[in-house]
Amino acid sequence: MADPSVEAPATPSSPPAGPKLETAMAEANKAYDRGDFDEAKSLAGRLLLGDPTNVRMLRIMVSASCLDGDTTVAQAHYAKLPPPDQEQMKVRCARYGITFPDN
Repeated sequence: MADPSVEAPATPSSPPAGPKLETAMAEANKAYDRGDFDEAKSLAGRLLLGDPTNVRMLRIMVSASCLDGDTTVAQAHYAKLPPPDQEQMKVRCARYGITFPDN
């Protein structure tokens, strides 16, 4: 039997929470802002594994995918966004030639 006084170490795959989550999301935003779309998508994708409905990270995935012409990834994440965010992403992505089907 495990000793209850010994705290189990966090697993490396544990999604960040609280301040660590905010820091991780800020890093994804910074990567996007500096035009490092691959890094932004990588960071956002990792966070979405722990929280697939994180609107902030979904928006990064859609926007960065539109900017680099990855229609498949953009559409997959677009479908998970709430309607108001979908409308904003439609406008943004149309600038780069990416369109989404109307629901």
